[in-house]
Amino acid sequence: MLLDKNLILYIGKERIKHYKNINLESLPNELQDPWLNWIQGDPDLNKEKYFFQELLRRADEICSKQSIAEQKKTTKTIILNYLLNTASLYFVLLYPKGYDLNNIQFAPVSNATEDQLNKYLTHLSTNDPYFKSKGITDQKTFENAACLIQEYSISTLLYLTLENCILNIGVGNINEKIASIRKNMVNDILANIKNNNSTFNDLKT
Repeated sequence: MLLDKNLILYIGKERIKHYKNINLESLPNELQDPWLNWIQGDPDLNKEKYFFQELLRRADEICSKQSIAEQKKTTKTIILNYLLNTASLYFVLLYPKGYDLNNIQFAPVSNATEDQLNKYLTHLSTNDPYFKSKGITDQKTFENAACLIQEYSISTLLYLTLENCILNIGVGNINEKIASIRKNMVNDILANIKNNNSTFNDLKT
């Protein structure tokens, strides 16, 4: 059975409901991730609205395909690009130090140097058309930090949702495959960052 728009949106609603109801205080450290805090901090539902706007756009793209094989191919390609977005942004997410919004720093998630991370963020913000279109810069400001975490979180939520959707058209073991792909992407990107050789854009389709 082909995926249809209503099913994709239904799965999206169920995923968002699930993620918003996760008790972060009881969640093990290895499962903690900034996108969970981002989507749960949504009192006016603007983040949720943005998510569904993007999901609807992707649903239209997937549902325009006339066969299961075409839907599988399109959905896998979309998932891959969102995976690459999250892996690309993971190392340059910015946070205020303490409660000082004027003191913005990189999250301590790698052993890359400050200089290497600065060069990589400049590379992302100047050479990647997608990130440029989202207003991401290489500035360590609160506004740029908010932009980075938004795109990281939206990309994560979208690939997790589409991962659930593709199960409905017969793609098995997708969770394990995606986890393995993302791990390899993260490792490759960190190696490039430390070598001052950010070439991840070549992976995009």
